[in-house]
Amino acid sequence: MDRVYGCPIVSCADILVVAARDSVVSLRGPTWKVCLGRRDSTRAWKDLANSTLPSASMDLPALISNFKN
Repeated sequence: MDRVYGCPIVSCADILVVAARDSVVSLRGPTWKVCLGRRDSTRAWKDLANSTLPSASMDLPALISNFKN
């Protein structure tokens, strides 16, 4: 795993997976090991992210559809 100043490089995908796991655990659900260190990309495109990522106002069916795409 790459490290910068002693910290692992954590991608947006890593943050999403850790947040999902911690949310399930906080509701007394199961836990699982999360491996960190994915790289989303070496570059970022704000317009592409804004047009393809789910919005905070989406309901569950819309989120499921978005992630399937």
